[in-house]
Amino acid sequence: MRKNILYFATAVLLLCVMFSINVKASQDTQAASADAFVRASGTEFVVDGHAFYFAGANSYDLFTYGDGSSTQSTQDIETKYMDKNKIDSTMSQMAQDGVTVLRTWGFSNESWHGFETSKGVYSEAQFMLFDYIMDSARRNGIKVIITLENYWEAYGGIDKKLQWQGLSSGNHTARAQYFSNANCKNQYKAYAEHFINRVNHYTGVAYKDDPTIFAWDLMNEPRYQDAAVNENKTGITLRAWVDEMASYIKSLDRNHMVCVGIEGHETKYGFGGDEGNPFIYIQQSPYIDFCSAHPYPDEHWANLTPEGTKNLMKMWINDAHNVVKKPFVIGEFNTHNNKDQYWPSVFGVLEEEGAAGGLLWEYNYRRLSDFTVIHGDSILAYFKAHSTRMAAKNLQENQITPVSAVFDKKADKQENITVTMKLAAGNSLTGIKNGTQELGNGRDYSLSGNTAVINKNYLASLPCGNTILTFDISTGADPSITITVVDSGVLSAEINPKEAGFDKKAANQKDITVTMYLNGNTFLGIKNGSAALVNGADYEIVNNTVIIKKSYLAAQGIGTLNLTFDFSQGNDLALKVTIVDTTTPAYPEWDINKQYVGGEIVTHNGKLWKAEWWTNREEPGTTGEWGVWREYKG
Repeated sequence: MRKNILYFATAVLLLCVMFSINVKASQDTQAASADAFVRASGTEFVVDGHAFYFAGANSYDLFTYGDGSSTQSTQDIETKYMDKNKIDSTMSQMAQDGVTVLRTWGFSNESWHGFETSKGVYSEAQFMLFDYIMDSARRNGIKVIITLENYWEAYGGIDKKLQWQGLSSGNHTARAQYFSNANCKNQYKAYAEHFINRVNHYTGVAYKDDPTIFAWDLMNEPRYQDAAVNENKTGITLRAWVDEMASYIKSLDRNHMVCVGIEGHETKYGFGGDEGNPFIYIQQSPYIDFCSAHPYPDEHWANLTPEGTKNLMKMWINDAHNVVKKPFVIGEFNTHNNKDQYWPSVFGVLEEEGAAGGLLWEYNYRRLSDFTVIHGDSILAYFKAHSTRMAAKNLQENQITPVSAVFDKKADKQENITVTMKLAAGNSLTGIKNGTQELGNGRDYSLSGNTAVINKNYLASLPCGNTILTFDISTGADPSITITVVDSGVLSAEINPKEAGFDKKAANQKDITVTMYLNGNTFLGIKNGSAALVNGADYEIVNNTVIIKKSYLAAQGIGTLNLTFDFSQGNDLALKVTIVDTTTPAYPEWDINKQYVGGEIVTHNGKLWKAEWWTNREEPGTTGEWGVWREYKG
């Protein structure tokens, strides 16, 4: 939801100070093993070889603890600019109340406590303060979700980034520009890179190597609302932005998860409206590790009862677990009133449905709103009991390492997979199962003490994709390993052509014929984004030829249509279809008084022009090679 943030009355411009600090890293901040990082495995999180269920809190304004102006010396920054005692006290109280995961803001463009006070200018003092937040969390056993940007105006948000580019801001239509503007995207990437590669000056550990970080949160409550026809429901533009930014973060940081930060508003859930950020499609991104939502059930626009809130929670969790097939987290939650009724309807359902965790909004040392929770509040007795129950799920008496592995079927890359078992006293392995199939001891695997070696010959017989092997232990929990089977030796299929055109003018409509060269693969189908085309209705198959029907193509919009050919192995392939309509008149004349959104095409000075994003009063042909208007060839 949109926050009413507490602002301070005065802001002081930070002085630029050059300094360097040498800190000796303690033994417990040295490079961590891969198992020390929280990762998604199916619909749960794992860390150090066991499940990780949690209870968490947002404490968004920790980065403001301190006077925010004393940067004249390193000592001033360490003792005045940041309030270490207040940070440590709040962190300690959260830990006492059962908080094991913290979500906090890693953004601000204000002069007071700003991370990036102007475009590309980063405040070292502010990042030092955040270094201390991270070190305090580590010392209190709390993992941290760092939110990198804000859709809303608080602390600058994407409004400020649009202003830096000379673009309009302050409403949904204007903010939609942010998600397709190349300069805004590059600015986001530069900021994320600065954060990810930073070395914490207290611990000596780079953020990308710090297991204290739970995940990177792309943006607080992003949406692409009221910007283009059908986008409120489809989410195409926001999904493209999510894919690009999340994949970039993962190219820099292979250790940490990434989430989107969306609210879960959607008419299908009876909670809010369609805002260009559909819950399933956005979070199906292959670069996003878990699903999240922000329920505020007693807001006037939501008006959900505790029972209605339970039903909403179950719908989200079902879609996350069974459709998206990822863990589910409540990123924010609270109510104005009746917390004793609403909190069990959220946190209790998380427990009952096997969801991974949830974070209350918001933990603080002073009361900012109805949503503020302070150490000593009676509702925290319930929360602490909930945290204890969630933590109990992590105490598995039988554990194996690793819990996931990759096997390559290519002959020269095949290797056995070795699994180390840590079993409760008196327990032993009675067998290993693939579903109901028993693996043969001495044939499919071998056992020596607490080490099991899965034979590469058995692994080579498995199909490509994920296989879950369950270790059957004499008593107690039966742990499992997820093995991702690939084959780098398989040739990918080919299609011809890879580009085609289609004219919607009735007299010019023709089927598109595509020849497939399978190279031993199996053709599985065609997709337009996440929507599967229907065999027999949208296309036909004759031997190795696919005929995409003109009736399907005629129903698509003008512009570029990317159809993905899905194959059993190797690379999936894209067919780019350029759709035009030569029926006259084809496109309207450009109108200086009209607002245009991305994808709209106009005529001007005898040429066709396509808007790349939202624009108003910018004349086609005058905005340059990288401007909003690009010449359209049809």
